[in-house]
Amino acid sequence: MISSTYPEDSAAHATGRKANANVKKVIRCAIYSRVSTDEQTRRDYNSLETQLDICRHALAVKKHEGWVEDEHFSDGGYSGKNLERPALGRLLAAIRAGEVGAVMVYKIDRLTRSIADFYALWEELKKREVIFVSATQSFDTSDPTGNLMLNMLLSFGQFERELTSERVRHKNLERARRGLWNGGWVPTGFTYDKGAKTLAADKEESKLVRRIFALTKELKSPTAVADALNELGLFTKLRTVTRKSGERQEVGGKRWIGDRVRRIITNPIYKGTIVHEGIEYEGQHDGLVSDKVWAAANEALASLENPARPHEERNKHGLLLKGLLRCGCCGNLMTPKPAGKKDPDGNPYLYYCCGDVAKDGGASACNLRNLSAKPFEDYIVRVIGEFAKHPKSIAATLTAAKKEGSKAITPLKKRVAAAQAQLDEAEQELEHCKGMLRKVDGRGGLTEELMADAEKLVERKRQCRIELEVAQMELQRRQRLPLHETHITAAFGQFDRLFPALDQGQREELIRLLIREVRVSRFDPEKETIPVDPMVFRTKIRTAWYRVSFQFYVSPSLSMDLQKCGTGSHSEGDG
Repeated sequence: MISSTYPEDSAAHATGRKANANVKKVIRCAIYSRVSTDEQTRRDYNSLETQLDICRHALAVKKHEGWVEDEHFSDGGYSGKNLERPALGRLLAAIRAGEVGAVMVYKIDRLTRSIADFYALWEELKKREVIFVSATQSFDTSDPTGNLMLNMLLSFGQFERELTSERVRHKNLERARRGLWNGGWVPTGFTYDKGAKTLAADKEESKLVRRIFALTKELKSPTAVADALNELGLFTKLRTVTRKSGERQEVGGKRWIGDRVRRIITNPIYKGTIVHEGIEYEGQHDGLVSDKVWAAANEALASLENPARPHEERNKHGLLLKGLLRCGCCGNLMTPKPAGKKDPDGNPYLYYCCGDVAKDGGASACNLRNLSAKPFEDYIVRVIGEFAKHPKSIAATLTAAKKEGSKAITPLKKRVAAAQAQLDEAEQELEHCKGMLRKVDGRGGLTEELMADAEKLVERKRQCRIELEVAQMELQRRQRLPLHETHITAAFGQFDRLFPALDQGQREELIRLLIREVRVSRFDPEKETIPVDPMVFRTKIRTAWYRVSFQFYVSPSLSMDLQKCGTGSHSEGDG
């Protein structure tokens, strides 16, 4: 027990034990009271004022023992199921500071209803020798009988709380089965009819909810729907709430965000059902949208749950020649195809498959069919490596790249200008429509007609903005293509060293800067001869021979450079 004495106690202690026995010790007692919101509404004989009065009467009985009231700590509107209470926090701080010698409560469940929490508090009190007393339950924490009583009371307190919780769950389940709403925030689009004890459609907000479902089905994006609602000057539901302190405060009335739209679209209450613990029950309220409309909006959202990233979708296997390699037999593009077997690292072996074979399978007449990707790409890189060693080839490539870039930039600039003009026009028309809406607000059919026009303009503005951004990105990409000749020369002069250090995206860009197209077909060296064409090569990959023809972004003089470096029209690499 923490005992506090007046200053003269120290002097009395110095005079000896006899003098000290005549000095009365003062025990500072803190009173703690608590009442939950539910208990407040029941108006039990359990109010904060009542608890304080009873504790003070019990404290008066102990006044002759030196007990004095130190401070009153009160938590109004807080449950006893946990210790997250402001006044309890201040009481614990005072105990740890040594300012309190005893704690008194009206009943033990005022402090906590949890056995585990009470034991934690009790250990804290015992550690600091602080007495714990219940004003209406006779026990002493230093007495074994009192400890037994304490455990029994705590057990009954926790049993009561769990029993109450179970009753609430059963009550909510029964209400859900009857199709009744179980409370909480009244959903946007509804009001609560206290007489019928059910939800009813709000005239204006229900129109907003139906508009949200229609926009979601059309735009297929909660963020796009939120942007559209904000453009129309619409805000979230405005509510008035009463805080625990009694203060009334308005919440809501904010701009829309994608998450708020998603919560509305995915809530089955809008199609007239009540959900309890994952099970839907037919509600007594009328839905704001039909089952068909609700399902269509949710399907639109589901299609965007896990979209693949653009680069992964375009070339998820990371093959260098995707979109460049064609079958010499059928003329179709060769598409990536993973095999069933895997390499020692656990990655599938990759092949280029003729598009005709991918479509028709064994029925295809193509004799090329599949081509092992890694060995063939290694061969192509070797050819480019030889090509990059020659200044004339580099200069020709640079000239071709600049020419190709210049051809594309002019129409792209026109496209950007046209998209900007369309966006400006859509914004002006939308502002005019919003101005008309403010003038005719509340005129029934005319307002609905203008709102429909405004929604169309919002979508048109969104599409214009997307077109403008796409055109600007493409223009910027094209403008970066004609690199400085010094950089081109330096990069390709060190091609063999630099290429392995590039990431996959940079390798793809480099290949596409050089090659317009590659064609490959089967070749039998015993029956066929390579045509006299400086850009046609032959190579052996594993056990098969292939004819490979290149279309570079360079002049035919490239062939002479390649011939001089030993990679001619009869190259016999093993891949």
